[in-house]
Amino acid sequence: MTIGTQGVIRLIADDIEAARSGLQESNIRFEESELASVMVENQAGELAVVADKLANAGLNLHAVYVIGLAGDLVELAVAVDDPKKAKKALEG
Repeated sequence: MTIGTQGVIRLIADDIEAARSGLQESNIRFEESELASVMVENQAGELAVVADKLANAGLNLHAVYVIGLAGDLVELAVAVDDPKKAKKALEG
C-alpha cells in the first residue's frame, strides 16, 4: 500500500528473527506488532461481529489477516491498539 510517496508492506513472518535480521541488514525501516487471533465461522457477517467486539472494547482495527482455514472455520489475525485487550474482547 502507498501513503503519499512511501510504500508500506504488512507481513506475517514464519521466522521472526530471520525477517527482522533481513530488514535490518537491508536498512529497511520497520515496526513490529503483536497480533490477536480468533476463529470465526466462514460465513457472511462474521468479520462485522469481530469488528463490533473490538469497537465495543474501544479498540481501533488496523489490519485483518486470514491466517488459516479449517473446515467451516476461518482463523483471523487482527492488528489493534492493544492485542491483550483484543484477545479478551474476542473470547467467547
